Amino acid sequence: MLPSGLPVVRWRVASVVRDAGALRLERSSLIRFLASGSKNARRISLNRAAIQRYKIEQVLECGMELKGTEVKSLRAGNCDISAAVAIVREKELFLRQCTIPEYDGGRIGRHGPDRERRLLAHRREIQQMEKFLSDPNHTLIPTKVYFNDNGIAKIELGYCLGRRQSDTRENEKDKMHSKAARSARSF
Repeated sequence: MLPSGLPVVRWRVASVVRDAGALRLERSSLIRFLASGSKNARRISLNRAAIQRYKIEQVLECGMELKGTEVKSLRAGNCDISAAVAIVREKELFLRQCTIPEYDGGRIGRHGPDRERRLLAHRREIQQMEKFLSDPNHTLIPTKVYFNDNGIAKIELGYCLGRRQSDTRENEKDKMHSKAARSARSF
């Protein structure tokens, strides 16, 4: 146990490479990286399926343009980003198929749960996303929705490349080998 009372968790060392501002991580450490955050940040939703379905090449943090009842619904912990996708349209960034249910206590100015939401990013970042999305194999998938230290709702987008069948088989083999190695160490 650590002095703070948290259990010690052993993770495989990730190969973190800084390449022209891009953050590249191995899959095993990516889940831990996405689940972590600052002490005061409060995670609302984590898209674990995206980590397994796609190869995440880079991660980008964006703001979200929300209505009042949407913010209250997020604070209540209601959000589903499992089917969500980010698109670039007319030099603006939008989030589609992200479900934020209606807030029960809100009566005036209710929002549609599946409406398209505008994401806030710098112009250069949006241009970079447009270049990335010009290849049909690439997509922008939200990996995490959370409130930052200042209480502002943020979304983390992953620059994703679809995995091939052979890639997923290799990942399963790696999982089996690491699981066998852990069980061998425990004896």
